[in-house]
Amino acid sequence: MLSLVLVIYSSTFPHSAELGRLGDTDKFRNVERYKNAIIEPEMLIFRFDASLYFANTDHFTNRVNELVGKREEDSLAIFILDASAINYIDSTGIHALEKICETLKKKNVTLMIAAAIGPVRDKLKRTGMTEKIGEENFFFDIDDAVQYCLENVRSHLPDRFSPLQTNL
Repeated sequence: MLSLVLVIYSSTFPHSAELGRLGDTDKFRNVERYKNAIIEPEMLIFRFDASLYFANTDHFTNRVNELVGKREEDSLAIFILDASAINYIDSTGIHALEKICETLKKKNVTLMIAAAIGPVRDKLKRTGMTEKIGEENFFFDIDDAVQYCLENVRSHLPDRFSPLQTNL
């Protein structure tokens, strides 16, 4: 009985992590385990370590909102979902992802998806989520997404500080 309770709990509240880059490598790891991992202020990289389905969509949504809420709204421009551990997504998961996409758009934050496996990409395509997210916002891996952001998005962000700053 205890084993069944543990399986249900771990399925409902799976592990997830904010990721940061390890030095100048293409490796991204949990920032709570790797305290020296580099976090770009305009990017939030999030890994969800389970299928995204009816039992855990509330947890998924709450974790995303919690992490986004911790960032200054002025600096966050990109939310990268590392989908490498999501091997299944049901209609409730699609709906949760759609709500996250809408919430991020209201905050002028672009949702990008990295490392989604074939069956998940197929489901996203069939449900119209690929078009809602934007085909240009899907990447083979996290490093591809980050490089794209550094080369294309950062150059379009306003400067944080300007020597011409005034009170007018």
